[in-house]
Amino acid sequence: MKFKKTNFIIIIIALLILILGVGYASASTNINVEGTANAKRVFGLKFENEKIVNSIGVNEEKTLIKISDDKDKLFVNAGDLRYPGAEVEYSVDIVNTGSYSAQINEIETIGLEENSVIQVSGLNIDFPTLKPGEKYNLVFSIKWNEESNISADENLYFELIMNYVQVI
Repeated sequence: MKFKKTNFIIIIIALLILILGVGYASASTNINVEGTANAKRVFGLKFENEKIVNSIGVNEEKTLIKISDDKDKLFVNAGDLRYPGAEVEYSVDIVNTGSYSAQINEIETIGLEENSVIQVSGLNIDFPTLKPGEKYNLVFSIKWNEESNISADENLYFELIMNYVQVI
């Protein structure tokens, strides 16, 4: 059996087509991507939804709770505690507005000194870790010690600031 010249040409052409197809396929799988990626992450806790829950023996017109414009501070006034046992109870949400989990180490009071006459409760607790989007309702109170016979300041104005850290 003789190998015909036309069969040889057909085989050569088929091989060339196959080689060109494989070469084109390998060259076409190279993809070039150009662009910029910006991954911005935020870390922060904010105060929200402040309110006075309960008040006994105070001037309610002078009693307030207000969040700063940047939502990082809380301004509080226990107005005119009138007698031993007088108390104001406050509530505020602490919201994780960031992209990372956060743990509150402490709530610092600025301008208020706790003593035997004035008692602050609800701020020295073990705070939970807040994941992004989670909130914690903080309830705290300022009270004139019922057993004290020493007079209290008329107006107790102070600020609250959160000290917190990122949790990984």
